[in-house]
Amino acid sequence: MKRLQHTGILSAIMLALVLSQSGCVHNVPLNVAPATRELFPNTEKIHAKVGVYFSDDLRNYVCKQNKMGMVFQMEVGKYMVPIAMQMISSLFDEAVEVNSLPPYMGNYQPDVEAVIEPEILYAYGNAIGTLSGEVEAKVRFRIKGYDLSGNVVWEGNALGESRSGQIDFVTTFLTGMDKVGQVGYQAGLSAAQQIVNEFNSSRPPELYALLEMKTLAKSKSRKSVSNSELFENLYQKGMYHFNKKNFQQALYGFQKAEGINGKDPLAQFYVGVCYIFTGRREKALAKLESVMAGNPKDNKLASDCKKWIERLNDPLNIAFVIRSDSKNPQSDECGKILSQALSNSGMYEIVRAGDSKSSASPENSNQWNAYLASSSREGAKIVLSIQSRKESMVATEPGRKEGDFATLFEITTKTEAYGASKKKLVAEFTLTDTAARIDKQTPAEKTATETSLMRRNADRIVLNLLKNEIF
Repeated sequence: MKRLQHTGILSAIMLALVLSQSGCVHNVPLNVAPATRELFPNTEKIHAKVGVYFSDDLRNYVCKQNKMGMVFQMEVGKYMVPIAMQMISSLFDEAVEVNSLPPYMGNYQPDVEAVIEPEILYAYGNAIGTLSGEVEAKVRFRIKGYDLSGNVVWEGNALGESRSGQIDFVTTFLTGMDKVGQVGYQAGLSAAQQIVNEFNSSRPPELYALLEMKTLAKSKSRKSVSNSELFENLYQKGMYHFNKKNFQQALYGFQKAEGINGKDPLAQFYVGVCYIFTGRREKALAKLESVMAGNPKDNKLASDCKKWIERLNDPLNIAFVIRSDSKNPQSDECGKILSQALSNSGMYEIVRAGDSKSSASPENSNQWNAYLASSSREGAKIVLSIQSRKESMVATEPGRKEGDFATLFEITTKTEAYGASKKKLVAEFTLTDTAARIDKQTPAEKTATETSLMRRNADRIVLNLLKNEIF
């Protein structure tokens, strides 16, 4: 929408505009939205607290219209934020803004069970007519739901459209842009309503399995159950995710249970173990040592604490090589980011890091076995082969050539973990991280977006290594 098509509004009208408001930039006002229940009726909520992340790109997105040297700006980001918050509030018990996307592995840990990210993939607007006519707008809106490990567990996508009906362009442009702003607002709202309707009809299975436990769903508020019952529900929710190796989600459940009964040794123990599997070595040690200091009556619990503490005090020696090819050259920044992620977890000692120009590759078995052997001699127990592909492309909208199209960024990383001495593959996984940016980015902004994706990808590599008990 950076240049909407001029549709033949008479030059006399434009001259009047220029004479009365020459050089001005007109902001379309933000319309106050009705209550959520009026926008999204008949919605069955998931009983969970979620975070909502808005990129600066979305929050600051402005749709611009040029007419005979006049620039009219519709601040789309300002009304898509409240639309998204109202939409998400209609789907979950509680929605709060958070300032980053998962995975969460450092000190920052928002008090939410999942994170929702709204994105604009396409936006368009046009004025049709001469002295009078219609204003139309289209917005393609995407929603991604993440678990706390950064995996996408739900995605919604819809195109919203709106038309103004017949309006007088002279009056509209000279007295205010409320009617035009309402058209853009309704387009965004229409897309959000379609996503909610699809959500209600399909009930996304991964998201429901992640968040909605039957025992907790029966209790719509904490006031309706006793502390002991709530503790048991949260503890069982933690165990449910722990047994499925959803350790970030399990940690959330156990921490909530511990908050109700901080003296329960099993809740404390599982908080400590979940810290291990989520890359928080120092916190894990402190928690497990605290359980030991409490002289647990359960001998097995004491023994398990001791074993975990011993393991934590013996970090795994690891090596890695980041592979590159002519189509996907990797910068040295990739290796630095992965090294930082491995080190931050406290679970690994890096004894060797191959650069992006290394020729070592599992496809050449003799060459790779030699690399594994030399890494073993340097003390590595595990060697990682990392192959990453970085892409960016412009989003498409069927049948449309005009309007603003988001740039889609994607990083896909294939990781293979080998035992250095036995030269055997012990684990492999492929991870993909994406981002959509509606405003055209400068080279520096594009680099920042790609770096952010690489950091999230590196943290997810660490979490998957821990999930596979490679530590």
